[in-house]
Amino acid sequence: MTMRRDRRGVALVTALLLISFIALLITGSLSASTIADRAATLALIDARLMSAADFVIHAPLASPTAYGLARLPLGIATPIDVPSPDRDVEAHVSVTRLPHGVIWLVAEVAVPRVDQARRRVNLVASYASAMPVPTAPIVSRGDVRVGSDAVFTLDTTGDVDCRGLPQAFAMLAPGGIAENVPSTINDARAADSTTYGLRASQLATLRGPGVVHTRGDTTISGTFSGLLIVDGNLTLSGPFTATGLVIARGRVDAGSHHFAIRGAVLSFAIPVSQPAMNLGDASIEFSPCIIQETLWNVSILSAVKYRSWQEMF
Repeated sequence: MTMRRDRRGVALVTALLLISFIALLITGSLSASTIADRAATLALIDARLMSAADFVIHAPLASPTAYGLARLPLGIATPIDVPSPDRDVEAHVSVTRLPHGVIWLVAEVAVPRVDQARRRVNLVASYASAMPVPTAPIVSRGDVRVGSDAVFTLDTTGDVDCRGLPQAFAMLAPGGIAENVPSTINDARAADSTTYGLRASQLATLRGPGVVHTRGDTTISGTFSGLLIVDGNLTLSGPFTATGLVIARGRVDAGSHHFAIRGAVLSFAIPVSQPAMNLGDASIEFSPCIIQETLWNVSILSAVKYRSWQEMF
C-alpha cells in the first residue's frame, strides 16, 4: 500500500511540472510574440521618422530662395515652416546662417502619441558662389564717365560678415580713368571678366528666377532686382532702377536717363575712344550685403560631406 502511494505522489509531481513547463512555453511564446510585434512597430515608426526627417531637412536645400535662406540673420537660429510628408509625424526645422555662406539646419520629428518617439537630425550646407562680391560699386575695364550731379552713397546696414567700406567707388583696369567719381583704384581684376561671373563654368552655376541673361545688345528701362547679365551693350531707354548686380560684356550707356543702382554695375567692354560706362547723373549706392544676398539667391546650396549627425530618442 505504501509503495503505491509513493508512485501516485511522483506521478502528481511530474504532471504538475509538465503543466508548469507547458505554461512557461506558452508564456514565453506570448512574450516573444509581443516583443517581436513591438520591435516591428518600432522599426516602422523609426522608418517613418527618418523618412520624414530626411525630407524636411533637405527640402530647404532644393528651394533655398523660397525659404529665404540667403536673408537669414547671422548666428540666429530661425524656425522655418517645412510641412511633413507624413501627417502623423510632427516636424520642426530651424536654420542658422554662419559666416562665409554656411547654413546649419536642424530638424526634429516626432510621433506624439507613440511613446513620444522622436528623431533629431543635423545638416550643414554651403553656398557655392560662382563669383566674389565686387569691392567697388563700379567695376570697369575701360574709362568711366558720370555727371557732376551723380550721387555716391554707402549702405552700412546688414550683418558684420558682409558690410564694409569699398576699396574705392570705382575699380578700373590699369590705365583707366573715371570722371567725377569720388575715389578710384586701378586693379587688373577689372580687366578680367572671368573674375566676375562671365566664364562658361560660372554661368552654368548661376540659375534661378533671380538671373536674367540676355545674349546680345539690350535696351532697358523700369526696375530690376537680381542678377542681370548682358552679353553685349546695355543701353537705357528710360529711367532704370536696379537692386543687385548688373554685368555687361559691352558698354553701359545711360544717355540722358537716370540710372539708380543699389549694389554694383560692371562693364568689361574693350577700351575704345568712348568710355565703357556713361552713367550720367546716376545714383549709386554700394551695398555689399545686397550683392552677397543676390549671389547666394542664384547660386547652388549643397550639403557639406561628413558634417552631420542624428540623435535617436
